[in-house]
Amino acid sequence: MVTTTSQKRTLTLVGLALVVVAIAIVIVVLSGTSTTRVPNVVGEQQNVAVSSLNAVGLRSTLSYTGLGPGHPPAVGSVIAQTPSGGSSISSGGTVKLVIFGSKP
Repeated sequence: MVTTTSQKRTLTLVGLALVVVAIAIVIVVLSGTSTTRVPNVVGEQQNVAVSSLNAVGLRSTLSYTGLGPGHPPAVGSVIAQTPSGGSSISSGGTVKLVIFGSKP
C-alpha cells in the first residue's frame, strides 16, 4: 500500500490528536476529587461548630437530642459528629452534628 505525503500528514495529525485526548483523560482521572480534613467540633456551641465547618468548605446537618453523654453538656453544644474530627471527606461534603437541647 502506497501512502501519499498528504495521507501521512493526516495520519500524523490523527495520532497527535489521540495522544492529546489520552493525556487529557489521564489528567482528569489523576486529579480526582479533592478532600478536606474534618475539624473536631464536639463540645463547641452550634453556631461556632457550623462556622468552623463552613470555613473549611464543609456543610452541616443538625439534629437535636435531650440525651447527653455522662455529665450534662451545655445546651446548644455539639455532643456528636459524623464523620469524626480528623477524618477526611470530599470537599463540600456534609458533617452530621448532634446538638444537645431542642431546636431553636
